[in-house]
Amino acid sequence: NTQDSFQKLLKDIVEDDLLDTEFNVEEFCKKIHMSRSQLHRKLTALFGMSATEFIRFYRLKKAKELLKTTGMNVTEVCFACGFNSPAYFSKHFKAMQGLTPKEYQKQSKSSDAHNI
Repeated sequence: NTQDSFQKLLKDIVEDDLLDTEFNVEEFCKKIHMSRSQLHRKLTALFGMSATEFIRFYRLKKAKELLKTTGMNVTEVCFACGFNSPAYFSKHFKAMQGLTPKEYQKQSKSSDAHNI
């Protein structure tokens, strides 16, 4: 349906610009062809978050996946997900996960070892 395709488009745009630390709400608006207020209203209605929060959430979700599935260190994951400050990345990751990226990675590795 239309809502699903719109959600996919939103995620595809963020995914395409994941590495770009300069990707922000203004760029997001240009790529989705919406004004900032239109995009804000739509994201708030669909996800309960602003455009900035949506971009950060998607980046953190990707970071979580990379920490769990790759051998990349926290700093590499930070930059691979479009964050330009490891401290900022860690702060928001911990707020979302309840663990620092390093703690999450360590926990993921040990839980994988138990599943063998």
